[in-house]
Amino acid sequence: MQEFLILIYNLPNLVIYVYPGYLTIYVYKFCRGITMKNTKVEIIQSICLSYVYLIMLSNVPSHNIIQKNFFLIVISVLVGYLAYVITSSSILLTLFKSANVHTSTAKNEIDFLLGGERKPLWLRVYLKDTSLIYEGWLIGHDLEQGSNRFIILSKYRKYLSSQDGTLGECIADHDSEEEKIIIYYDNISRIEKRDAE
Repeated sequence: MQEFLILIYNLPNLVIYVYPGYLTIYVYKFCRGITMKNTKVEIIQSICLSYVYLIMLSNVPSHNIIQKNFFLIVISVLVGYLAYVITSSSILLTLFKSANVHTSTAKNEIDFLLGGERKPLWLRVYLKDTSLIYEGWLIGHDLEQGSNRFIILSKYRKYLSSQDGTLGECIADHDSEEEKIIIYYDNISRIEKRDAE
């Protein structure tokens, strides 16, 4: 019982070794549109980040615990946001290419096609188990594992595929930005990035 009381008494001192790093990871993943999973890896990463922040702040004179926590929160949010800005910039991809590093910071296939830019994409989407093909402007997507993954097309066209699987007859042309279609990722056999026709 005595050990439990000691733990309860020291809990505020222990939390400071978790929350700054957790806040950094949360801000980064929030900006990237990724859900926090609260895995052991994330907890260990948050402890490591918090420890680094505390070492950095050990040389900064602070008069009380509130001021120290304020600095930790500001640093945590800024580092998380800066990490997001750096990993989603096209400058980082240019640096990777110049260093002959063949990797990407994209979190999924669509983000890879976007190439770090937020320009519109015209996609051709082939569906599984049907002869339907859709083309349209990609205006939204959620391809995170564990969620109901989908893409949203606007100003889309609907085609029937021909016998050989190529683009056939156009059976619907929705040229209004208000007309959208949600296509669930599990129903897609392949996606092609195309020039708008």
